[in-house]
Amino acid sequence: MGPKDLRHGNSLLADIVVVKDAAENGEVVCTRTKGRIVHAALHEYDTDKPKLVICPITFRKSTLGGTIYPGVFAMTCDRCYPRISLRMRNIGMIMLHEYTHWEKLVSPVMKPKFNVKSTSDRADGCFKTRLENKYVDGKKARSNADSYAWFANELWWTQACVASHGPLSPPTIDED
Repeated sequence: MGPKDLRHGNSLLADIVVVKDAAENGEVVCTRTKGRIVHAALHEYDTDKPKLVICPITFRKSTLGGTIYPGVFAMTCDRCYPRISLRMRNIGMIMLHEYTHWEKLVSPVMKPKFNVKSTSDRADGCFKTRLENKYVDGKKARSNADSYAWFANELWWTQACVASHGPLSPPTIDED
């Protein structure tokens, strides 16, 4: 399967190497940074074989769909309702956030349409991401990793929960 055959996902994802916490330079990733808990980090994202650290706390987040790992619960509509919040954070969106940092994966798709080669961590969390996307600078939001993660979550909610629960209220700053 080549990179153009996307029926089973992008084959480039197989080039990401998952490593233990502590990069070769001795940097420990899985700690609090600026008051935030780190779930994962992609290193060497400007190479053909980036390194991904997945922190243990990530596996305490939920999953979408029916595949449940030991100790990980399924994301439900009831858990998320009534407002967009960090309760919606799940393993899939954490991984998507990290994948968007990798230029080799993102650039062929995003550069022609949006002039984005890869993403950075401009605004994180549901409140700050929504604030940047809707009110501050939509063009800069295109290069924000969490913009794609929260957008994917919104798609999930729309498909899985709107019929039974209705739309979610916007996030508040204290829930971010």
